[in-house]
Amino acid sequence: MKMAKKKLTKLEQMGIIALIAVIACFFYVKEVYEPECKKFKALKENWTKLSKEVKELKWKQGSKDIFSSIQEKEEELAEAKSKLKKASAILADKEDLSKVMTIISQLARQHNLKIQEFSPVEGNNPQDAKEVFLNRDFHKLIIVGEFLDLKEFLKGLNFLPKLVTVDKVLIEREGKKSNLKITMLLSI
Repeated sequence: MKMAKKKLTKLEQMGIIALIAVIACFFYVKEVYEPECKKFKALKENWTKLSKEVKELKWKQGSKDIFSSIQEKEEELAEAKSKLKKASAILADKEDLSKVMTIISQLARQHNLKIQEFSPVEGNNPQDAKEVFLNRDFHKLIIVGEFLDLKEFLKGLNFLPKLVTVDKVLIEREGKKSNLKITMLLSI
């Protein structure tokens, strides 16, 4: 018996080609694509786990940085406190106020300046005075004398044992040509 060779129809040929393509795709997915997907998923899981660990380490390290920065700030605060104590030593307190006023009066007389008025100004923030963060007393000082004497008097204020600042100066001509009337607002 002989088998007859039958010619395949176009539809059968297309079916066989489609079947071969499906089988090739199946084997490609099973043998090539799926193992690569598994590797990719494993790498992705590993990356996720590592990124969580890195975040935890950064947080722990960040908390160490926070603690070290807190310690640094505490050291800076201690340094600032010591500087403030040193600075407050040069500010006149209530007991020193009369001594400083006496020294200023003597300094004016030493430089040939005549004191017309030396009195406290009411309130801690008089008009036209600089704003200061410390509670200081303001005094109005009116002196009469020559310009060069005033210049030497102002230089002498720099060498006082306590801080005295000139907040306002008004210079007017007083009668004679060489004499000036100087009105100052001092903060002591």
